[in-house]
Formats: sequence, structure tokens, C-alpha cells
Amino acid sequence: MIRKFTLMGRLMDHQSTRAIYEHWESLRAERDAPFRSEIDPRRISAALESMFILEQLDPDDVRFRLAGTGLVALLGIEPRGMIADAVMDEASAGQILQLARQVTAEPAIAVMRVKGVSAFGAARPAPFEPRGEMILLPMRSELGGRDRILGAINMLEPPAPDSPPLRMRLMGAKMLPIEFDPARCGRRAPAPPQDRRDKDAGRFLAEAPAPFARRRPTAVLTPIEGNPEAPRGEGRPRPALRVVKD
Repeated sequence: MIRKFTLMGRLMDHQSTRAIYEHWESLRAERDAPFRSEIDPRRISAALESMFILEQLDPDDVRFRLAGTGLVALLGIEPRGMIADAVMDEASAGQILQLARQVTAEPAIAVMRVKGVSAFGAARPAPFEPRGEMILLPMRSELGGRDRILGAINMLEPPAPDSPPLRMRLMGAKMLPIEFDPARCGRRAPAPPQDRRDKDAGRFLAEAPAPFARRRPTAVLTPIEGNPEAPRGEGRPRPALRVVKD
């Protein structure tokens, strides 16, 4: 069981990965998982570029809700709405889904060693395959279900300048069960004092809905009182009917 951060810290080499874990653990407060809305982007602003949030729609369908700009650049795609396997190479297909199920069901923390390989496979191999790490941490959605995952991919070695878009190949994983008080689970932590939020970080965690494929122009309503050309006698009351046209 996890009792001290120092035990977890030995599994993480990148400072951004440790920062995300420390923030998540500080919010947890003996619960199985914090609520997604409790994540404070100001406290992990340096790690936002490599972060992502997964949503578990059902045990076999886990998808990206958000991804940081650094992760988008590394992958060469915007993964929002895609299945979790979209960031993995063929050799590791299905493994992140299995780990995600364990993270939300047990609950547990997953720390993985990964290697960046070319998204194009043998057709265009990467000149250098950097090592990295990935972490998955359970969260609760606003409805209370433990169906969100806070994660990050941090490369320990920078990709080559001419590197193609990368996918992650799983080299090893550690699953660590979470120690928690069942009586506290599902309860929200006290709200922090209201103050000014980091706008850029807030946009990252806003989870704005995807735009519709086709948008209709916004209707503009113009109020008209009666017929503006009709004669009005002195003392004549104003018409009660209001005609509104699009």
C-alpha cells in the first residue's frame, strides 16, 4: 500500500510527473480520488503541456477529453475525442486500456516506462527513440463516478529535431494500490478561497465541448411596437402587441 510520497517518488524521474502526482495526492485527503474540478492548474502550470484527461465511457471505451499543447506537438495529432490507444504504437495496442480499467476500478496508480517510436512505423523510422514515462491517476467526475483519469507523458530525452510524430511503446508498468478511507470517498474537499485564476491554465481544464460540424448563424431579434407607419392620434395608447421578427 502507498503510505509515503518518497516511495512513489522513486518511480518517477521527470519533475513534471512528480509535480502532477504531488498535487493529486495533496487533494485526495484520504479519499480514493479527488474530483476533477478540484484540480488547481495554478499549482501545476509548468506541467500542463504534457498533461491529459481521459474519460471512461465504459470499461472498453476510454477516450481523451483534453491534451496539453506539448503532447499534441509530440504526437503530431490532436487526440481529443480519440480512444486512449491513439497515443500508443501497434506493439502496445490495448495495454493502456487495460491499465486505465485497473486505475479506475481498483483504484490504483499506474506509472509506466515508455519509448517514443515513429508514428509511421518502418516506413519512416525515428532517427532517435527517446525514453519517457507516463502516469495515470484516478479522478471523479462532477456526477461522482470514478470515471476520469488525470495523466501525463513526459519524455526524459528530447526527440531529435527531425523526428516524425511519435507514438508510445510500453516498456514496463507499475500498478500501485491506493490506500483510502471508505467513509471519505465521494465527498468533496472544502472549496478553496476565491481569487484570480490563471486564465491559460483554466482554459486547459475547461473541457469545452467540441464544436458542431455545421453552425447556424445566430439569430438577431429586432423588437417593433405595432406598425411604425400607422397614424397615431393624440392621447392614443401605445399598442400592447409587440411583433418580433428574425
